Amino acid sequence: MLNGGDVRGIAPIPPRLLAKGSRLTLVPPRADGSLPEGGEPGGGSPGDESVGTSVASPAGAEERPEVDVVPEEETKPRRYPSTVGGALYLGVLAAMVAALLIVSLGPWRVGVHWLSGALIVAALLRAALRSRDAGMLAVRGRWFDIVLLALVGVALWILGTSVPDA
Repeated sequence: MLNGGDVRGIAPIPPRLLAKGSRLTLVPPRADGSLPEGGEPGGGSPGDESVGTSVASPAGAEERPEVDVVPEEETKPRRYPSTVGGALYLGVLAAMVAALLIVSLGPWRVGVHWLSGALIVAALLRAALRSRDAGMLAVRGRWFDIVLLALVGVALWILGTSVPDA
């Protein structure tokens, strides 16, 4: 262990401090073990421009210059949509738009069946995907989303088949 088992000031940096433009400053503790500026890591006043990302380095370690902290998300190119569920959501949305066009321009029963089918497919996709991968298919809790999409889809299917022709 460092410093004979003393690990004061060594802790993971919270993600909120790794924002774009953050500076990480390593500040060595004083000889008595306290941190500069009132003992708060990061020092400075509460309204200070700095994010407060200073951390005490172990005693005996050399002082390091400020370094830029680049979050991992900024180093990877962004994919659009960013989740599998986002792409599948766009597919469900396209089927719903096609269904509305069919309802307005052609046989309305076929369009209603397309719309109900898209909702049932969305329910199945929400059931199959993990919450972090569901994208815009995840609105509320997993089971709430699944049950609501399935019920509305089945209700539209039943209404589309049971309404008599005028």
